[in-house]
Amino acid sequence: MILPNDTAGVTSTGVPPPAQGSPFWESPALKHRSKHWPAHFVGVPMRIRMTMNVRPDGLAYLLPGTVPGTILQAGEEYECWTNSHGAVAGICANGQRLGVKPDEFEVVAWYQENDQADSRDGR
Repeated sequence: MILPNDTAGVTSTGVPPPAQGSPFWESPALKHRSKHWPAHFVGVPMRIRMTMNVRPDGLAYLLPGTVPGTILQAGEEYECWTNSHGAVAGICANGQRLGVKPDEFEVVAWYQENDQADSRDGR
């Protein structure tokens, strides 16, 4: 489990997590939601629990810049990032974002209503 406000800690890979409130952590969905926003979302996801292990897709391991330890483990909870269309990415223990499919996670915490965007326009 990772905590975004634990900027003093260092992950097992030696990569410090980004500071909370940095652009890396801030979900675009908090400011704007498109007309494609999932109807089943009751708000903007803040934390997710994985229902299965998720790793980068196949050849991603061969690409330069791939950070070891990029995995979201089944049963563990992670902070998450959500784009304005509702796509969710878990924040791995090494600080990397990893996109997840709807059947790979369940939302365990939502941002408070006053933290969320009210707009849902056609962008």
